[in-house]
Amino acid sequence: MELRTGDVLIIGGVRIELEYKKGKTARMAISADSKTVITKNTAAARPVPSLPS
Repeated sequence: MELRTGDVLIIGGVRIELEYKKGKTARMAISADSKTVITKNTAAARPVPSLPS
């Protein structure tokens, strides 16, 4: 999925808006119920997926 600045994703009750992106960095605004746990997994903490052939 490709997103542009201002695009909004709604997943369940969570709203994610892409506020800014430059190169490999993006800023997102996340709105969710106060009971929803939101965590960030850094790139170094997850495996690199293989590309489809």
